[in-house]
Amino acid sequence: MSMIPPLDPLMLLVDDPRMLAALLAGEDPALAPAVVGAVAPMQVEAPAVEPPPTPGAPFTLVPEDAFPTIEELDAMLADSYAPEPGLDAAMRAELAEAFGLDPALVDDEDAFMAALAALEAPPEDALPEQVSGEPYWDPSWVEPVREDWALG
Repeated sequence: MSMIPPLDPLMLLVDDPRMLAALLAGEDPALAPAVVGAVAPMQVEAPAVEPPPTPGAPFTLVPEDAFPTIEELDAMLADSYAPEPGLDAAMRAELAEAFGLDPALVDDEDAFMAALAALEAPPEDALPEQVSGEPYWDPSWVEPVREDWALG
């Protein structure tokens, strides 16, 4: 049985003796007069490429004001080391309401942060730690393997 699908176009050529003979015969001299003149080669347009600079042409320099100065770079670096801003008043008011803190502390950021730090820790629950040294399976779940398991 052939591994080629039954509707393969190449197999149709092999199955039809006339088509196979015409394919093996080469060019058909009867078709040659139908072509008038020589066949022009196919024209392919090349993609637009910037022409290379001519020798001796001056280079176009990038203006110096396009780059930051040393002072501007130093200012950017110093800004990156600045401490992050604290909580704004709206966030402090929201947290005071959520944790039941005195709303008068919202205006003083230091007092508010001290009150947040003084809150009690949440109660410990009976859930196990996410990562522990205890096995996550019970050894009693595994059936013991008989010594003659290979014998059936």
